[in-house]
Amino acid sequence: MVDCNLGKASCEYDIKIIQEGIISICGSCKHGVCVGDLCQCDPGWFGMECDIMPTVLSNAQRTDIKPIGNSQWHYYVLAANHTSLLSIILSEAASTGEVWLYLSKENYPTLNSNEASNTAPVQNHRMALEFIQPKTIRFVIGVYGSPYVVTTVQYSLVAFCTPF
Repeated sequence: MVDCNLGKASCEYDIKIIQEGIISICGSCKHGVCVGDLCQCDPGWFGMECDIMPTVLSNAQRTDIKPIGNSQWHYYVLAANHTSLLSIILSEAASTGEVWLYLSKENYPTLNSNEASNTAPVQNHRMALEFIQPKTIRFVIGVYGSPYVVTTVQYSLVAFCTPF
């Protein structure tokens, strides 16, 4: 090994890699079947370990006020039949910008994987998607308690899709 002194000499490095047991991506696969390294979820379940059961929303029906904590997720599903417009409003009860809104089609959204998001520092988060041709699709809405939540905050949610 050559001394790397002030950039005057070329350097050599020894890198030692120790591979330990491979961890299955499936984990415990609670409501599904492990196929290879991936968990295939039973109908209605989501998540890496098929442990997330979203709440089914009715069109234009506001949810009850719900508490959410720091870095927690709540998931909702809305089945839209032949719609050209989806509108979502998430209202924080007594906070501003501490609850974030995410949306995906067919699969659960994450911070890094979603179709749309609203993390604005506002009390009422709004989101709208328009389609040129009406679609029949299942939307999955994710509500996330941001890192700014100290204890818990309260929110309610309503989603509306047109029948045309």
